[in-house]
Amino acid sequence: MHFAEHNRSQAGLAAAVAERVYPRITGMLAWQPRSRTHVVLLDSADFSNGLASPLPFNYSWIFLSPPDEGELLQNRDWLELVLTHEFFHIVHLDKARGMPLAVRNVLGRFWPTFPNALQPHWIIEGLAVYAESDAASGYGRLEHSHFEGMMRAENARGLRSLGEVNAEGRGFPLNRDYLYGSYFFAFLRERYGEKAIVDFIESYSGKFLWFPVDSNPVRATGKPMHALWVEYHDWLRARFASPAAPVEEGEVLVRAFSLFSPVLAQGGTRWYVQADGYTRPKLMRQAGSAPPEAVREVEQDTRLTAASGDSVLASELDLCRNHNLLYDLYEVSANGKRKRLTDCGRSRFAAPLDDGRIAALRVSAGEADVVVLDPRGALERTLYRAAQGESLSGLAAKAATVVVTSLRDGRWSLLDITGGKVSVLLSDPAIKHSPRFGDTPDEIFFIADYGKVYNVWSLERASGTLSRWTRAQNGVKEISGPVGDELLLTTIEADGDALRLYRLPDAPFEQREALAQEAPSAPPAEAAVAGADRPYSPWSSLRPRTWLPQLEIADGAFAVGAVTYGQDALDLHEYFVAPMYEITQRQLLGSAAYVYEGRHSLLVNRTMTVKASETRNGSREITTYSIKENAQWVSTWRHLVLNRRFYWGLGAALEQEKLRFVDDGTSPVQNEGSTPLIPETSTAPTGEVTSRWDTRCWPCAGTRPTVSPAPSRSSSAAAALTTGFPCRYSISANLRCAATPAASRCSPGTALAW
Repeated sequence: MHFAEHNRSQAGLAAAVAERVYPRITGMLAWQPRSRTHVVLLDSADFSNGLASPLPFNYSWIFLSPPDEGELLQNRDWLELVLTHEFFHIVHLDKARGMPLAVRNVLGRFWPTFPNALQPHWIIEGLAVYAESDAASGYGRLEHSHFEGMMRAENARGLRSLGEVNAEGRGFPLNRDYLYGSYFFAFLRERYGEKAIVDFIESYSGKFLWFPVDSNPVRATGKPMHALWVEYHDWLRARFASPAAPVEEGEVLVRAFSLFSPVLAQGGTRWYVQADGYTRPKLMRQAGSAPPEAVREVEQDTRLTAASGDSVLASELDLCRNHNLLYDLYEVSANGKRKRLTDCGRSRFAAPLDDGRIAALRVSAGEADVVVLDPRGALERTLYRAAQGESLSGLAAKAATVVVTSLRDGRWSLLDITGGKVSVLLSDPAIKHSPRFGDTPDEIFFIADYGKVYNVWSLERASGTLSRWTRAQNGVKEISGPVGDELLLTTIEADGDALRLYRLPDAPFEQREALAQEAPSAPPAEAAVAGADRPYSPWSSLRPRTWLPQLEIADGAFAVGAVTYGQDALDLHEYFVAPMYEITQRQLLGSAAYVYEGRHSLLVNRTMTVKASETRNGSREITTYSIKENAQWVSTWRHLVLNRRFYWGLGAALEQEKLRFVDDGTSPVQNEGSTPLIPETSTAPTGEVTSRWDTRCWPCAGTRPTVSPAPSRSSSAAAALTTGFPCRYSISANLRCAATPAASRCSPGTALAW
């Protein structure tokens, strides 16, 4: 377990959870990885995700920030959810038998020896979501109201074919691998039993250089995949048939690829963020009956709240000090002018108080707090600090009253934290988020999944009455605060998002009494983990894990060699080595490359080219050849913000070529060298925050870019085989790219053995 010093407490919790998850996952898959799994804990981004890869060794990166919206919200500790999901990936992708395992025993961790990594992503992610879910405890996305709402929307629109899901692509739903994949294995368990899933995995684990997706289920079910998919569609239609109850969720104002953060200001002005999936999202404003207009471009997942005058507070993601993707707080006026209030402040939610100050919710090292900022954004005081194991999913303020929604020990609560004194207003297992005040501080609106559907609810503090105000078909995603009898909301849709104007009915559709409230108890303490702390060392993960032979026979030359590569767990060090020996002329050849921190690289090559040869004594013999030796060093420095980047660098190159005449032994020499300065300024779409030497960020739908030497003719085949890394599998489809290991470099690192 690798972590920065300031994440020490989270590392202890994560190690305890990992030890608990390990026997369940390895038992489920009947497979134990031969070596330790390296887990890197990161606090370098204000979003929830994780990723895992079996190459070049088993490792996983875990983002400590817990979820506050969407499908990952559930009655479960974030670390347990993400570690279960990612460790299932590790064990599943590592599992092999028969020929793949035999080849791996000889050549090491070579990508064709990982058959489970070479199948459609919906199978890989579907199995991981299936493994994270537990019907008895209500854990995991298969037991989650948001996932059920998404599949109801799919069923009403028309289910995706097997070809569409296999092909992936940009179409809706954006998380189709997770959604369709997980329900497929739930169907398989219900229709054919748990053993069918075990046999499905076992069958594919023995495939080598032949990956029959359609016939693989025959061993487990007696049917090919295309026949099972027809049964699966029938099962989905029966399970997710649209209810006959009336639907009350408002008038559609806008439909788009993505719509989020609706705000209804006191004068009736509507604010929201709209995206088309191609360009940067736009902050939209609609005053009265005028058409909506774009105010300015913003980042994905920007959070808005109404501010004084005709402006909003915007919590917007940006790169902090080149490495960390964090929320900062801005005030944006109707004319698009933006005023920065915080710098690397991590304020993911904010709400103005009546005296001009601002309440802000921050998460750092996986732990949340609510602070009070002065009107200029400077920190004044801490209002509330979450307990260990507690996460906060929303914040609202009116006058001087501040409330939050909180998850602790499996219970979701609505807490009043005004003045730093905590009062539990509501606490039960129903998931709650997006709190908003009504016309007075006495009534609080929020989204909750009572009845397994997300709807708009309110709590009247004086009477303790809970009221439901919508009848959503698939579920409500976000709401604005109500103004008069109107509010804005977004809903779960099959194709994109819908922004709706909802007029509150004269009477709620349902009322219930809030039970007498007690503060949720602290979660049970995790047992201590055996293992000694030690400073981080790359050597535990840096050794090569695979090798491939190289052979060249051409024009009288006969060369043999090998190629290998490696990296450390933090991805600070990467290297590629391909030595060769040409036997007839007794020449040591090859290539080697080393990259540090994605910014400093060194490359050396020594290649041989046959210039002339002739047949002597029945065999081909070299008469003239050249030896080319070159070396290259490049270092880059950078200043990065999202959508804009500036680099400057310094490098040097040296090249020497010797032409050798075998018969007379002469060797003319030609030398070249240069030392360039490399400045560059460029812009890039959101998420593409990489330099040409930075291999840390790549789309999780293809192969990872690597820095490799320009291969000689003799090494090109092996280089092509080793420089392609498979995708790192993540817990969420919305994986943003950030320079993730950087937080571990900002302070002394520590490793905890487990």
